[in-house]
Amino acid sequence: MKDSARAARRIMLKALAVAISLAMVSLAAQAAPSGEEIATKVKAAYESLKTVSLVTAIEYKDGKNLMAMKASVSADMASSILRVEIIEHPVIEGQIVIIDGTKKVSIVYMPVTNQAFRGPSAKVASAMGLDLGTINPEQLLNIDLNTALSIKYLRTEKIDRLNYYVVETRPKQSPETYQLVWIDVETYTVKQVEAYDADKVRLVKVVITDYKPNVKLDAKKLVELPKGTKITDIK
Repeated sequence: MKDSARAARRIMLKALAVAISLAMVSLAAQAAPSGEEIATKVKAAYESLKTVSLVTAIEYKDGKNLMAMKASVSADMASSILRVEIIEHPVIEGQIVIIDGTKKVSIVYMPVTNQAFRGPSAKVASAMGLDLGTINPEQLLNIDLNTALSIKYLRTEKIDRLNYYVVETRPKQSPETYQLVWIDVETYTVKQVEAYDADKVRLVKVVITDYKPNVKLDAKKLVELPKGTKITDIK
């Protein structure tokens, strides 16, 4: 009986050792890639897009005030046409921004006056006080791989039961400022972005919802303005 008990114990210990070894192998296989590897796959996922439609929920600092807004974004990569509609905001709800990246022309529609301003993107942005680059899908959905930016994997988190890599990006010329980016571990699409200043104060939080890649978009509707809109050209 003692011999059979010892034999059974040895078998159990061997089985336990095998289970631990398998668990270790599994954990190693699931180890997160480096920040650069994640960024490379995010870039590949972005470059595979032909069209995209999404909604962003945005929180941002306006002086000492914390503001919130929602915007819908639609883009056709082939024609380089981007349409942004502000769907929730206490002041600019209903505003529409249309950017033609090929022609480098932008249109900004103001719902209060039913008026739109059209002209070279840089001049429209300056006249309207807009940073058009911040609503570009490439800024929202891609991580720019370049020598001026450092990228580091921090951790893996769950959001709504899905796993996301959290990476930190810092400009090498101004490393005290940084962004945190949440990336789907399966699709390598960006879910959330947070930007912080040198005092670690969060300036902007963007959460991407209702993400639809490669959907069919009507090019005419991307540049459509409300009926009766008065267009003023900026030269």
